[in-house]
Amino acid sequence: MPQESGKYKIKSIAELTGFSPNLLRAWERRYDLLEPARKESGHRLYTEADLMVLKSVRVLIDEGRSIGEIALMGRDALLKSDPPRRAPRTTASVEKDLTSSGTPQAERLVHQIIEAALKLDVYALQGLLDEGFACLSREDVFSQVMIPSIRRLGNLWHTGQATVAHEHLVSDLFLRRLYQWLELTSRTNSGGSKAVSACLPDEQHELGALLVTYYLSKFGANVTYLGSMPLADLEAACRDIRPRFVFFSVTQPVLLEIHAERLNAMISRLDSVHFVIGGEGLQEPSRLGTSQRLTYWAQDRPLDELETLLK
Repeated sequence: MPQESGKYKIKSIAELTGFSPNLLRAWERRYDLLEPARKESGHRLYTEADLMVLKSVRVLIDEGRSIGEIALMGRDALLKSDPPRRAPRTTASVEKDLTSSGTPQAERLVHQIIEAALKLDVYALQGLLDEGFACLSREDVFSQVMIPSIRRLGNLWHTGQATVAHEHLVSDLFLRRLYQWLELTSRTNSGGSKAVSACLPDEQHELGALLVTYYLSKFGANVTYLGSMPLADLEAACRDIRPRFVFFSVTQPVLLEIHAERLNAMISRLDSVHFVIGGEGLQEPSRLGTSQRLTYWAQDRPLDELETLLK
């Protein structure tokens, strides 16, 4: 049977599925799930079948399955049946995502932020953030407004009620505010414990890593934020900076699976550094071993406890 003609460039398929181009290339090398056509120039053109496969993969990963498990199912199995889907979310079930520990004021702000985001109203979003910082502590805005808003937008994206544009508008605005607060907090910490805050390669969500960076700076650490970068470059930077700690934020379990081997090797080579790994993607910590210089930070563990770790 002739191969289906491709229609999606790698950038387009990445935007449609939420998987980065680097991740798609890695999966093509490692697994037999994708069969993009090739132009004479060598550029990939993904097919409608590839898109269906990746949508199934997305649902399964969000339910906690690893890409290794999914790959064993095979491309044909993912194509022959519709991907397993969550039950439709009612308004009540969505509201639970706002977190029961949030104040009524914070919950109202989250609701209004979602409404403004779905209208792509950047001015309303800026005003709501200003209101939050005027009425709540910084930490409450971060934990009770920003994080629930991002999670709820993610849920709306999964059910087709929000797009990548809605998510990007809100996350970019949140990141800019966090950078502003971080700059103010970190100016006097040159004598504190040195730390590096980073994300794994292909990580597309930096909010968690920046929150960790803010708290570390708040507790007096001299922290360098490096974001998402190749592990070889991160290791070289650590040899120059000589940090006491390296903190990783991970939002997707698949990223830990892909980079576990190289991450373990880096941990073994940087034998004077204590590594801390946390985030929503931390579901199978055994893949990274049990080194005494490795701490797993549970998603529900308060970031205020970082102060104790630094001592």
